[in-house]
Amino acid sequence: MTDQAAVWRDVTSGLGAQYDAKHLDELRDSAMFAHVGPESFLVLTSSIFLAQPSLGKLEILASAQHSDDWALPEFRSLPGGGMWALLHARGLEHGIHSDYFGAVFIKPVRAREPTVTSVNMATFEDIDANLCDESEASDEQTSEAPVLDTAQHVNGFEVKDVNHDSMDDIVFSVSEQDCKTLDISSIRRVFVNTGSGRDCMSRANVVSCSPR
Repeated sequence: MTDQAAVWRDVTSGLGAQYDAKHLDELRDSAMFAHVGPESFLVLTSSIFLAQPSLGKLEILASAQHSDDWALPEFRSLPGGGMWALLHARGLEHGIHSDYFGAVFIKPVRAREPTVTSVNMATFEDIDANLCDESEASDEQTSEAPVLDTAQHVNGFEVKDVNHDSMDDIVFSVSEQDCKTLDISSIRRVFVNTGSGRDCMSRANVVSCSPR
């Protein structure tokens, strides 16, 4: 059976020339591995990799700026077998808070490596209040930051079966602010988990929107 050292050698080839040896050692020390099949691994660094050495496969499923941006994925069972995990990374760059959400699905295949698929769900960007008023300024502090028309702050999310179909659904509670008028509205957004990486999150509805 493939060990973590062999898996990491595959991952370093995927990282290419982005990092020197010292940085790679630091990434290796903080990397997390999930054994999801006979020779299938999820490797979490600044990127989340699917490594299947026996198949010669290395795939980047999702990326963040830094490895500590990621919340530890929690795997949940899928009806009919398999499991899935919500991917969540929160970063800060040039005064912009970004919350990225995705999902990874692992379906077992008898006597073979599992099929692993991933989907991007949503990215919410929340500009610092003091930058929102200065977003049109050309000073050095804000010139590198993208100008946002709206800022979306994730107040929370939960995983529950909203439509009672025995599938997990993801519900986000979001505050959206117009960066020009500073008006704030509250949004409840539901992503429906169909249990398939191909079809997952195919329906994203604003369930309710009420101005404060």
